[in-house]
Amino acid sequence: MSFQRVFNPRLIVLLAIIAAAFIGKGNAATSAWVEVTGHAAIAGEADRDSARRRALADALFNAALAGGADVRGHTAISSAVVTSDLTIVRAMGRVLEHTIVAQTETGGLWAVSIRARVGLGRDPFCTSPHRLVVSAFAPRIEVAPRAPAWTAALAQSIATELTEHLARHPATEIVRITDQQIPKGQLGSEAMDYSALTKGSIRLQPGELGFTVHLRLAPIRDARGPGVALDADMQLHSANGEVSRQTFQREATLSKPAILGRLAELTQRDRITMTKALTKGLKDSFTRLLDAKACDPITARLAAAEKGSLSVPIGRRHGLSRATIAFTADRDSTTTLLEIVELSADRAILRPLDPGLSTAALAGRPVRFVEAAW
Repeated sequence: MSFQRVFNPRLIVLLAIIAAAFIGKGNAATSAWVEVTGHAAIAGEADRDSARRRALADALFNAALAGGADVRGHTAISSAVVTSDLTIVRAMGRVLEHTIVAQTETGGLWAVSIRARVGLGRDPFCTSPHRLVVSAFAPRIEVAPRAPAWTAALAQSIATELTEHLARHPATEIVRITDQQIPKGQLGSEAMDYSALTKGSIRLQPGELGFTVHLRLAPIRDARGPGVALDADMQLHSANGEVSRQTFQREATLSKPAILGRLAELTQRDRITMTKALTKGLKDSFTRLLDAKACDPITARLAAAEKGSLSVPIGRRHGLSRATIAFTADRDSTTTLLEIVELSADRAILRPLDPGLSTAALAGRPVRFVEAAW
């Protein structure tokens, strides 16, 4: 018996409908407003609130589809008989913001209508930033051999101020400040690591970020006279190995030629003046990195949990709430919606909105979270 996979012609019709309905709207701008309605049946009195969340999740998914969809199909044929017909629909758009227009319950069925702004790619507006749980690691500092001695202290001062700025950012929670460098291979074993044995583990936990900064200071000379160049590479490391970074470069030269061009002999007042010129805009640059990271969607990977449920190693401290909805985010798979049924500071228990889905089949799949507050 042989099997052959062919593209399902019926999908061409579906794809054409999606293109006609949505692509025309999306080409005019990076985002567009749509109005959609989601539905969910109520299984019983205890299911009323859950059903309403499912209806809202259905509306959000429909809105995401309005931003574009990846539709693929396979048909398995044996002896000229169709044995299976698989359609994969994966939402490509992002719901950037939404408001509820109406919600009604009729005959055991919730209907929730929303008006949503959807678009592709990064959200430039970020209406609901999440929490960043961060560990600050020791800076890497490079001072050129010919640089004056006071620039080494300047570099250390800059690193300290960046850590303090990190702590003051409204989206961050610092859980650790260490004088150790960020470890390589975040998910590797620490069984034979001397630092881990003597000072404790410093590896990032799921959902945690590691902040590092690489500072380089070097003397320069141009037509205006001698000066100092600063090169800063600020990075946020995820436990899964992803790195977000922001670079900063600035030069500052002496404003008083009468100092005879001797950087090493600057007075304290002149050093302060040069430091201000050298670091102008550095904190703003760091803030842009933190703001952008806080706007990234919260993601995690599902794991099998007790009693056939699913869990993720992130929770309330990372920005999740009971109103948050999860979407599977892997490629080449149908989008599945899940709701949070239990929530703690560092863990969430989820279940599929479709009760007929097997939780075992969902274990290991990545999910993306979206706030669905009423």
